[in-house]
Amino acid sequence: MKTLRYKRQVAFGIDLLLFLFLFLIVGLVIDDSDGIISLLVAFLVWWFTCTILESFTGQTIGKLIMRLKLISTCFYKFNLTIALPRNMLKIIILPISAIAYLFSSSENVALHDKFVGAELIQI
Repeated sequence: MKTLRYKRQVAFGIDLLLFLFLFLIVGLVIDDSDGIISLLVAFLVWWFTCTILESFTGQTIGKLIMRLKLISTCFYKFNLTIALPRNMLKIIILPISAIAYLFSSSENVALHDKFVGAELIQI
């Protein structure tokens, strides 16, 4: 089903827009000439927020808007023990994961999801 893949990409785009908005706000508050500290602070806040939201609800703001939810494929409640390594892997293998996702036959499992036993569903 192509709509789940499309919704996942749109949800990520929404989350990315929120990150850019956060970067602008942090950039106004923190006075650093090259913007590296602002970028780092904004990224860490965004990443931490996404991890916490996913651990409690299985959703980021983008997933909530697009009516998507992460679930555990191991019959456990999706929680911090799954969300934390999932989001750490997402950072480490994002370029590889993005390419693998494009050529994946599965609509709802990205590479970082496979490693931690997570799956994206439509609600």
